[in-house]
Amino acid sequence: MDARRVTAAMHERRLYTMTSGDIESIFSGHPRRVLRPHGVVGTWAETDHILLCTDGFARLVTDYQLYPGWPEVVADACDRGLPYLEKLIRDVEADAGAVSGRFKRADDVAAILIARD
Repeated sequence: MDARRVTAAMHERRLYTMTSGDIESIFSGHPRRVLRPHGVVGTWAETDHILLCTDGFARLVTDYQLYPGWPEVVADACDRGLPYLEKLIRDVEADAGAVSGRFKRADDVAAILIARD
């Protein structure tokens, strides 16, 4: 695929995501942006950990299927640490065949693990 077409498609998708009010939100300075923040209010009683992460980090479960679900991701984050999980993502991205058809070979990866005392 032509690099200009790939770049144009990336920009089109980002503009759509920023301005559509779709389920994804992008923190952006775009004047037509629509943010859809999610909130949870209540007593913290049913879990000991909360994992906040970007879509790039979520690829552990969604795209790359390195884990069957979030409980396993959180367990490894607690046991092995977030840097270990980031390395798993980067290892998949380093394999050129694993990310074929994607606009970029690597995505931004960020995560915060919150533990209840």
